[in-house]
Amino acid sequence: MMNTSEIFRAAKKMQQPKRVKTAREVITERMEREIGVNEQVEKVLNFLEKYEGKKFTKRLIAPIMEASGNDHIYTLPGKYSIDWFKLQSHDYFTSDTVKGFSLTLGRGEKSPIISMEFIREENSYYCSGIKENIKEAQEKLNSNYPEQVDEQAANLRKVRKDFEKLTDEIRCCYALRELSKDHPPMVKV
Repeated sequence: MMNTSEIFRAAKKMQQPKRVKTAREVITERMEREIGVNEQVEKVLNFLEKYEGKKFTKRLIAPIMEASGNDHIYTLPGKYSIDWFKLQSHDYFTSDTVKGFSLTLGRGEKSPIISMEFIREENSYYCSGIKENIKEAQEKLNSNYPEQVDEQAANLRKVRKDFEKLTDEIRCCYALRELSKDHPPMVKV
């Protein structure tokens, strides 16, 4: 049970405005997570290459976990109308999907034959797309792009605040706020 001072500290912490992350911080965090996922996936793919043409069995899960450094990996055999066999990390379920991975290993089979061509084709994001994202993030971080985004976001926040302040001066403020949306206003003429 919390004492009174702990309750006041918690309430004060909740009242403090949340610090807005900079675009550079957001891009860097995302890139670092994708680098981590890419490293795990590369280790899994390197491991699976040794078993090309062989059936995937549950006995491979423990060595894959060891090879990838991921202590929770699941297999999802196709059920009901789902016809794929997936290998997924625990982080894929428990957090932002960017932290984990979900690799399709086969279709319509309980224990598919490992085909690296099929795996790379079905998981193009993990095999090439993620590398492109990392490269793009590095290029953006090496420019003034993050600062441009921060500046535009600050301008947007200011304009939104000014607009809300202005529209608060009249009772039909909610109808007026519709004017700020991307769609044409729903006002009968």
